Amino acid sequence: MAKLSVPILALFLCACSSDDDDAVDASFGGTPRDAAVDSGGDAQADTDGGVVVSVLPETLLLDGTAEAEAGDDRVECRFFGMLTDLVREPNGEISGFFIGEIFRTTFTGGGQFEFAPLVGGPATITPIDDEQIELRFVGDQPDNALEFWLELEVLIGDDDGRFNYGGEWSCAPGLLGDPGFMDIDLTAPGTWTLMPE
Repeated sequence: MAKLSVPILALFLCACSSDDDDAVDASFGGTPRDAAVDSGGDAQADTDGGVVVSVLPETLLLDGTAEAEAGDDRVECRFFGMLTDLVREPNGEISGFFIGEIFRTTFTGGGQFEFAPLVGGPATITPIDDEQIELRFVGDQPDNALEFWLELEVLIGDDDGRFNYGGEWSCAPGLLGDPGFMDIDLTAPGTWTLMPE
């Protein structure tokens, strides 16, 4: 009799389990995506109506470039860094800590000048809708902040649903009239990406 208990228990477990996770989630009402989100899971619907379970990455890498020229003057810009300590909030927002650097290099009057501030602090990725997000990584800027910072305060980007984001930005002048840095009144258009490491 004891020999039969193991196969019976195995049969019972097989009857209770299911290879179709969507059916299990949907049995609680709503869609599989709703069930996973309600339980704190990181589920995202794919294009065929199934569910792709994706785990929040440990780190997201941010990279942006911009360039413009006018006559003999030229501006090259780049920012890069990483978002760490990521947490997904109940409203879908992802918060974390950003550390990185921004470069604005101007070439004018036969010289090269570089503005290169370090950046560090809280960052957020806030969903606007299913396809776009709002990225903040330089903090809230006062109305009288440099145009350079105001352009970076909020970046709007596309969201592919798999923690890959990207969009456009403008590298505006940073220190016009500053005696220690020769900036020029030239805004450079550029693009940026944010994706898992």
